[in-house]
Amino acid sequence: MDILWVLRPLRGGMRTHVRKILEHLDPQRERVTVAAPMPMNAVLGEMRPRALHHWHRLPGRYPLSPLNFWRGARRLGQMSSSYDLVHAHGLWAGLLWRAAEIRTSLRPPVLLTLHTLVHSSSARAGLSLIARRQDLHICAVSRAVRESAIGADAPIHVIPNGAERQCVVRIPGSGPARLLYVGRFDRRKGLDVLLAGLRRLRGGHWNLRVVGDGPLRRRYRGIARRMGLEEQIEWCGWQEDVTPHYHASDLLVSPSRSEASGLAVAEAMTFGVPPVASRAGGLAELVEHGRSGWLVPSDDPDALAGALSHLLHDEKMRKKLGLGARRRSRELPCWGRVTAELQTLYGDLLPGPPGR
Repeated sequence: MDILWVLRPLRGGMRTHVRKILEHLDPQRERVTVAAPMPMNAVLGEMRPRALHHWHRLPGRYPLSPLNFWRGARRLGQMSSSYDLVHAHGLWAGLLWRAAEIRTSLRPPVLLTLHTLVHSSSARAGLSLIARRQDLHICAVSRAVRESAIGADAPIHVIPNGAERQCVVRIPGSGPARLLYVGRFDRRKGLDVLLAGLRRLRGGHWNLRVVGDGPLRRRYRGIARRMGLEEQIEWCGWQEDVTPHYHASDLLVSPSRSEASGLAVAEAMTFGVPPVASRAGGLAELVEHGRSGWLVPSDDPDALAGALSHLLHDEKMRKKLGLGARRRSRELPCWGRVTAELQTLYGDLLPGPPGR
């Protein structure tokens, strides 16, 4: 089958999701053409998945001006006649495709994957507009995302993100406990909550690696400096491969205020790194409190500081949680299984026999 993927610029878990699915699709069954307002290398790097047939660069830069939005919609409308199925990743991509349909009489089935929670009034309005389309199906990356999208007049399927199986043994640490944060620097991810929590800790027997980047980088580094934490924090920037950091960490801290899935948490658990995570969105679906990690209320530096203090002083508990995290990771679907579920859904959405 020929499938058109519509993307917006990707980062974090959404980027990983797209790369992994493309890597595992069967080129004998699915040929994917991507339409996106960014170059292929910005998403795939040096990867060239066999299932990827072509990459169409849409006009303009994201976020698109109204003029370039309609130019992109016109370009999509011209492309639509060649595809059995359209798969839009994210609300913006779904809205762009809805605009494209105005310019064409063709109506291939449409699948919309939601990679983020639908909480804001603008997001709900956008989803409502997309859901007016007949033959629309929605795929959610967690049960929390599905719950946030309830009310949309379309079937909602939950296909979670995957987790790679790891055979490596984590390097035991000596000296200060090694904390790790992986994520973008924006308010939703809660790095400021982590910094406030660390300030409340008594004693300094810890260090923190921060892997990521984003619009609040200068602000967060300034906060750490004013709090007197700078000497205990290593700012690693954005990393294509986070494996070495998981491999050399004792705890992953995920203090998100809002989280659709928590891919970094799932990845850390495959290395036996127990997460200390907020009870936000999909994180509570991954972490079993006291068994494979530790859960705290979101946006609560005092609760986070209390959990970290407890675990920093209890090495036996950290080891127990590490074993539980690795066990829990084996219960999570691998990317091959996630792709197989998506392939089944693709076949179900086609009006004729799969693989035509």
